[in-house]
Amino acid sequence: MPVFIPGEAIFFLYSMLYGAAFFCVYDILRCVRRVFVHNVFWIAAEDLAFWMAAGILLFLMVFEKNSGTYRSCFFFGISTGLLLWYFLFDHLVLKGLTWILNLLRRMVHKILYFLSKPASFLGRRCCWTFRFLKRKQKKMVKFFGNRLKKYVRIVKISSKK
Repeated sequence: MPVFIPGEAIFFLYSMLYGAAFFCVYDILRCVRRVFVHNVFWIAAEDLAFWMAAGILLFLMVFEKNSGTYRSCFFFGISTGLLLWYFLFDHLVLKGLTWILNLLRRMVHKILYFLSKPASFLGRRCCWTFRFLKRKQKKMVKFFGNRLKKYVRIVKISSKK
């Protein structure tokens, strides 16, 4: 018995694959949003960029695989792929990837904290040194100012004679 899969069935499978791939990428985007919280403007910009890219890629897929004609199997394939991804992998990927990204964020934070300790130490030492010099400067200015006043008085007295 020969194995024969009609072109529409292959196109349907491609559509399912694209639907699942798009939802997978959107899950990654959702994980990044959970870990690195940002405001509504950037969320809207990310969504706009994602859906524009998805639309262009879907158009290119339809153009390449089906000579640019939209058929109902295309829409059913995309929907089926999205739903399969959502019910089979969404929770696992979302939870696992969020955990991994949080772990990476904490590791980077600890590394940067560790690397910034010497700079922090030097900064505190410099601040202490500058405060010490500032206090000494006030005393030195007062001391030399008083001495300068004595010399100015002596010069004034000697110039009057």
